[in-house]
Amino acid sequence: MPMRTFVLLCASVMAYCCCPRVLAEEPHSKTRSGAVAWEFKLTATDKDTGYPHTDVYLKIAGKKTLVRKNVIANFHTVNRSSFKDRKVPASALAACAGWWAGQGVDLYVVRKGAKLLVYQRELDEQAAIPSYRRIKTIAEHRN
Repeated sequence: MPMRTFVLLCASVMAYCCCPRVLAEEPHSKTRSGAVAWEFKLTATDKDTGYPHTDVYLKIAGKKTLVRKNVIANFHTVNRSSFKDRKVPASALAACAGWWAGQGVDLYVVRKGAKLLVYQRELDEQAAIPSYRRIKTIAEHRN
């Protein structure tokens, strides 16, 4: 096994072992209906490969909406100070990122009128960084 692959594998295993299985982060912003935050739920770990399978939710005023299901990655909330580096618009309410074994996903959410729009880009360490594309529209309801 090449040394680079071995180091990446070790780093991934350490990150996985040290990462809580369910993460609920503090909200970055509020919408008309309340606070917005990401929640990540590890649903399974592949017995043979050790790959984590994660569901990604957006919580709006405490109500969870599934954004991505069964993503092979460990996720974390992106701090607002890192939005520019990740090409997340300053108007984004929240952003998160997931990474595993050389591939990853970046997500962010913005408000447009009474809707929340979720954008995603899929990353690969051996490819150019792609643009974001809209993957979900969520109607925002006032409580």
